[in-house]
Amino acid sequence: MNKAIQFYKLHGCGNSFIFVNEAALVGRQYSSFAKFVSGAGFGIGADGLFVYQGFIDGCYQVMMFNPDGSDGQMCANGLRCLARYLFLSDILKERAGEFLVKIGSRQIAVSYKESGKLVKLNMGSAIFLARSIPIALNVEQFIDSPIEALGRTFKASVVSVGNPHLVVFGERMAKEQIAEYGSALEHHPLFPDRINVEFVQIIDSGIFRVQVWERGAGMTLACGSGACAVAAVAKQLGLSKHDTVIIEMDGGSLMVSWDGDLSSPIYLEGPAEEICRGELFAS
Repeated sequence: MNKAIQFYKLHGCGNSFIFVNEAALVGRQYSSFAKFVSGAGFGIGADGLFVYQGFIDGCYQVMMFNPDGSDGQMCANGLRCLARYLFLSDILKERAGEFLVKIGSRQIAVSYKESGKLVKLNMGSAIFLARSIPIALNVEQFIDSPIEALGRTFKASVVSVGNPHLVVFGERMAKEQIAEYGSALEHHPLFPDRINVEFVQIIDSGIFRVQVWERGAGMTLACGSGACAVAAVAKQLGLSKHDTVIIEMDGGSLMVSWDGDLSSPIYLEGPAEEICRGELFAS
């Protein structure tokens, strides 16, 4: 019999993740395991896998994988869930505090309250430079520009907040349309590394309603970095005059703060909740 793998499943506004200690995955290929465990048929079912590597050089270090096994690069809702996971795992002892986490090449400052149930991230600066996304187009920025998918032209903007996002303002779409156009835009030839897509309705200048299509995951109930991307693009386009906005997603609401200065960090705040924990007898 295979040795049982201890896991936790948590969510941030319905964006759910499996957390596993790296020590439990010795001899396993993380990408393949992520595909297995994220699937609801034979695994647990989630929007991705976090592998906790330990406290290294002053940071809690993690790796994140999408349900298709690809590198998640950045996952803000998952990092908020990390604070709750660390507390539930008795790694964090204080009910409130701050710490640094390293994911990929990035360090993120995390502050938490209520034993990790309310978490705020310093996401760093929004990057609008096209070459940093990257975009297969000789432009400095891609802001409020036309892009065609499946015969339909959208006005869209591209920004990176640790991972790339395409933000489209317009009317609310049916789920079938989100899947159709979201997938087409994710795989658009302009984006060699693929891209996350947010379809946004303006409720007012301080509230935005967002439908999400995530790179490597598909339609999800929420996306933390996507919320930051929407707030940043709204500020750049003059659609928001507020330094703090509410981003409403299908799984709940997140609060994003940014003063519009490209050198200033974006802050993301929202809840994190445990769904379940247990033992996985993986093949």
